[in-house]
Amino acid sequence: MSAKSSSLPPALLSAIKDQRAVLFLGAGASLEARDRNRKKPPTGDGLRDLICDKFFEGSYKDYDLASASEFAFEQHGNLVVNEFIKNIFEPFLPSKPHLSIPNFKWAAIATTNYDTLIEKSYKAKTHPLQTPVSFVSNQDPVDIRMRAVENSVEYLKLHGCIERAHDVNLPLILSVDSYDLSYPRKFGQ
Repeated sequence: MSAKSSSLPPALLSAIKDQRAVLFLGAGASLEARDRNRKKPPTGDGLRDLICDKFFEGSYKDYDLASASEFAFEQHGNLVVNEFIKNIFEPFLPSKPHLSIPNFKWAAIATTNYDTLIEKSYKAKTHPLQTPVSFVSNQDPVDIRMRAVENSVEYLKLHGCIERAHDVNLPLILSVDSYDLSYPRKFGQ
């Protein structure tokens, strides 16, 4: 990437080049992904509506995602709701921007997304510059796992991961109470 071909500030370009930049991805980073039928992942309101349709016959759509999720957790249990969320996000494939992430060396990668688009992006690359090592819990042995992988980059999944959707100690962060349930096992606390 050259400064002439990019609209990024020179200081950011320098940080990326020198592997000092931490890539942070929030919910919007997944919106351009598609499944095999070209369907987009749901937005926050779309996810709330899917939860309400599945667990409440369409009721509670006037609530926010956190509240509707909390109702679903209370009435159906975390594991049932987490499995539903996993089934929603698992089919999505990386977008072009996702697929470009392995072309750079990062100081670290952090995300609030529970999808596996970053992991899929690195697996799609024949010779990625780094290998992401996922951490979902404060209990994960960072030093041991990072040293075990050549050219590793720390990959922090701050709100959980669908690959660990059945771990009762690591709930997907969907509601305000999810933060309380995950403390102190989750990052960002």
